[in-house]
Amino acid sequence: MLDPINVANAIRESVGSWLEEMGEGLSPGRFRFCRSRGLVPTRGKKGQVTSCFAAKSAWHIGAWRGWPAETREGCTRFIKSFQQADGNFVDRWLLNSIPWSSRIVLAKHGRFGEMFASFRDEKTKAVRAETRQSAATLMLLGERPRYALPMEWPTEDSVREFVRSMDWTQPWGAGSHTSHLVAFFVMNSEIAEGHEPAARMLDAAFEESDRYLDDATGSWARGDVSHVQRINGAMKMLGAYNWADRPPPYPDRLLDYTLNEVSDEDGCGVLDRLFVIQQAGRWAPGYRARDVEEIALEALGEIGRYRQDDGGFSFRPDSAQHLYYGALVSLKGRQSDMHGTVMFTWACAVALDLLGAREEAGWQLSKP
Repeated sequence: MLDPINVANAIRESVGSWLEEMGEGLSPGRFRFCRSRGLVPTRGKKGQVTSCFAAKSAWHIGAWRGWPAETREGCTRFIKSFQQADGNFVDRWLLNSIPWSSRIVLAKHGRFGEMFASFRDEKTKAVRAETRQSAATLMLLGERPRYALPMEWPTEDSVREFVRSMDWTQPWGAGSHTSHLVAFFVMNSEIAEGHEPAARMLDAAFEESDRYLDDATGSWARGDVSHVQRINGAMKMLGAYNWADRPPPYPDRLLDYTLNEVSDEDGCGVLDRLFVIQQAGRWAPGYRARDVEEIALEALGEIGRYRQDDGGFSFRPDSAQHLYYGALVSLKGRQSDMHGTVMFTWACAVALDLLGAREEAGWQLSKP
């Protein structure tokens, strides 16, 4: 039988070495996206995503505190440098790399207003997501952003309107941005001195998102969506409930549904399923415990398919991640990449947690 501690120790050693290699020859706190054919910049004020992913990967495997002080300080200083006075974290390289390809069809049909509106919306969503990731990474590492995060939602009505404006036929995206809203409110209560958690705003967000709740599965969606979208969307919504430290409406039903289904075979799909099982199980202690343990053990074995000979993980079993918000980040190849490594170290940490072996292994969890 698979020994979780042995697996965790082997991954810590190989990923630790790979992360060290990805930073060799660069300024402290900077990292390559992958060993070869990577396209994320490693110099100048560009490419903060690799520092976020590297730091979180090191955190998951329990190696962050063992990094040299100059590396840790360089990493957090670099991430902080992207925050603007309005609170947003903006990487111009990433925004300028988001392609226009999906707007070409609209242009061909003369729908220029939609084309530009779509592009602006895509960039706005990317900034919001990167701001949440950057701030959450800093706070995970015991740091704080320099400024409070931007609050686009000054009233309860604006919170409700924002949640309603999401396309809930695509619950992965809708849940993600609803989760951003919740995370921003919660993080600001810690960032801003004397700022109290906006409980009424959170109530409004959850009341509105629960309008899309499916009583049978405990997941969130509108219309007939695939089980992959349901599970991945549930991961995003459970991230919101996790930030707010609130129980989801039907944790047992969501646990049943997720245990009986499978998700996509990539870094997000594997992690999302485990995270849903972990977070639903948190509010349904002991429910289907044997099934949960079997899934966690199975996941540790499956995760091995994504480990590469160079020491880390690739986003897909046979290929490095190549797109991030549509921006080209690598030319693929069978090699480890930062996105795959942060996803699978997190997935390993969750699996170890489900098995009750995480603390013994010296691994740590992170918030989405």
